[in-house]
Amino acid sequence: MPQSWPEPVAYRDRGGLVACDERRSYAAAGGGAPRRTARESPRTNNHDARDEGEITDLTSTGPSDNATTQDDSVPTAQYSERAHNAFVRSASGGRVLSALMLPDFMLAAPAGFGVLTTTGRRTGKPRRKCIRAIRRGDKVYIVMLGPALTGDPEAVSAWLWNIRANPSVTVRIRGGAFTGVARELEEPPEREQAREAYCETVHAFDYAMCLFHRRGRPTRAKIQQMTRHWFDAGIPLAVDLMA
Repeated sequence: MPQSWPEPVAYRDRGGLVACDERRSYAAAGGGAPRRTARESPRTNNHDARDEGEITDLTSTGPSDNATTQDDSVPTAQYSERAHNAFVRSASGGRVLSALMLPDFMLAAPAGFGVLTTTGRRTGKPRRKCIRAIRRGDKVYIVMLGPALTGDPEAVSAWLWNIRANPSVTVRIRGGAFTGVARELEEPPEREQAREAYCETVHAFDYAMCLFHRRGRPTRAKIQQMTRHWFDAGIPLAVDLMA
């Protein structure tokens, strides 16, 4: 009888921005997980693109990448996301939205957002992901959102696995494309600095992202509450830009 391999932990492919095109003005930001080692199941080469975060396969039907569940550490009265959103509750939906967003972001990303390019850990091919990216000096702060959106501490997005295998990345943001080295933030002082930059900064496109994630009229306070939850429950990273 053939051996049955366990499925990897599902996440919603939210490692970066997963959103409709700008005509819909919907967006979602970056995918996440904690630093504990997540189980990976053996895969054939046919799955390499999906495993590494490829977003050009619009017909792939992988496992549901992150059903939205409320984080127990945040009371429902204080923070909640939309319970039903087909585009962000599955891997295929996330890839479709990212693919729709990518052409516009490659031409001119909105302020506070950009395209992160990693190297596929299995194939060595470039993998691009739209993502919320806040620059401060020679650093760009990003967050992997998996646990913040799913409540699953084992959820790790493909682009973070790629960074752990090869931290050299490219970030295309307002002002051009920059090469750099990505790393997970460990020290409390640096995390606090990154949190202030990531959570207190609000740009115009954040209002569309808030509308996509939360019910009701987007406000600056709701956006900041949302990004604080993402930062605290997700995995924050810094990209040290090279001169």
